[in-house]
Amino acid sequence: TDAGRPAAALAVIAATRTTSADRTPEMHEAAGDAAAAAGDVAAAERHYAAWAAAAPRDPRPLRKALALRMDGLLAQQRGPADAAGGVAAPVRLDELAAIDPDDRSLLVWRTLWEDVLGRRSEGDRRVARLVELYPHDPEVRALRIRRAFAGTDTAAPEAIAAEMTREPRTPAADARVLASEALERGMLHLAIDVTTAAIERTPDDAVLVEHLAPALLALGRPAAARAAID
Repeated sequence: TDAGRPAAALAVIAATRTTSADRTPEMHEAAGDAAAAAGDVAAAERHYAAWAAAAPRDPRPLRKALALRMDGLLAQQRGPADAAGGVAAPVRLDELAAIDPDDRSLLVWRTLWEDVLGRRSEGDRRVARLVELYPHDPEVRALRIRRAFAGTDTAAPEAIAAEMTREPRTPAADARVLASEALERGMLHLAIDVTTAAIERTPDDAVLVEHLAPALLALGRPAAARAAID
């Protein structure tokens, strides 16, 4: 599977001539990964369900099964029980929550679900928990920034920007995310403030300059944009 040969991996597992009940958790995981790599979501979910049954306290099989479905579910705005019905073992977010309620992937997915359902306050509560548990995780930090721009509180992006410019240890990745969101929404001064502060800390970050230059040009400051690029 790691070598990009899912069909060969499935053939090896089939050649063991074992039934699903006889297979070890590792075999179920390998079969699920191979099926997922081959694009057979239903088969992958069946293998992950068997893995979960063989190792009921291990959160990994449910996490992998959920990962197969979440992008499509979020796009369709359908509940996990509705879309996952019909496979061998329905995959639900609460199954993973029962094993590990503070699982990072679970909290991220639940945050996205709350936003889809319009329950902003519940999503905020889950993001706060994510930040508490995983304060240095890049995906968690990016999620917090993007939700600040997507919400109805127009002061939220400015508050995060002020926090970032005050904190000298703010990762450059945070500034990139915030600048990108600010540029997309025409908040040019905000993008300039954040990227300028970040460039002072990491002057060799070309991506930050790529965000700063267009903002300066949009404000009619071509000389400053050229200076930033140079």
